[in-house]
Amino acid sequence: MSDTLTYLGEDTIAVWLPGVIGPLIAAQADLQARITALLGFSATVGLDLSHLITLSANILANLQAGLALGLQAPSLTVQINLVASLTLALQLQLQLILDLFGLLANAGVHAYAYDGTAAGFGPEATAAMAAGLPGGGGPTQHINALVLATSIGATWTAMSAVFRVTP
Repeated sequence: MSDTLTYLGEDTIAVWLPGVIGPLIAAQADLQARITALLGFSATVGLDLSHLITLSANILANLQAGLALGLQAPSLTVQINLVASLTLALQLQLQLILDLFGLLANAGVHAYAYDGTAAGFGPEATAAMAAGLPGGGGPTQHINALVLATSIGATWTAMSAVFRVTP
C-alpha cells in the first residue's frame, strides 16, 4: 500500500460536516414548533376568548395536580410569565442554531483525505501543497489547515467557531 493524499474538493464547512446538519435542522424545526405553540398559548391567554374555557380547564387541571402534590398554586400571572420566559429562551436557542447555520455556510474550505503511514503524511502533504491550494494564490499564500484548509480569513474564523484549532 502506498501513501496517498487525495484532494476531495472545495466547499462550505457544512458540506464537510454532514452529521451536524441533520440534527441542527431537526432541532431548529422542534424549537420553531415549540415557539409557535407557546406564542399560540400566549395569544390565547391575551387575546382570544374563544379558547378561554379550554384554557381554564387546563389551568385548573394543572393546579389541582399541583395541589394534590402539596404545591402552592401559582397565580395566572406567574404562569403567563413562565410561558413568556420559556418562549424567549427557546427563541434565543433558535437564534444560536441560525447563527451556527451562518457559520457553516462559509465557503472556501478545501478537504484532503490521507491514507498511509504516519511517516508518509509529511511528504504527501508537502507535495500536495507545494503549488498552494487548488485555484489559490500559489505556494507563498498564507493558509490555515486542520486537514481542512482555507486561504479565506473569514472562513478560518468560522471554522474556529466549529472546530478546536488551538492546543
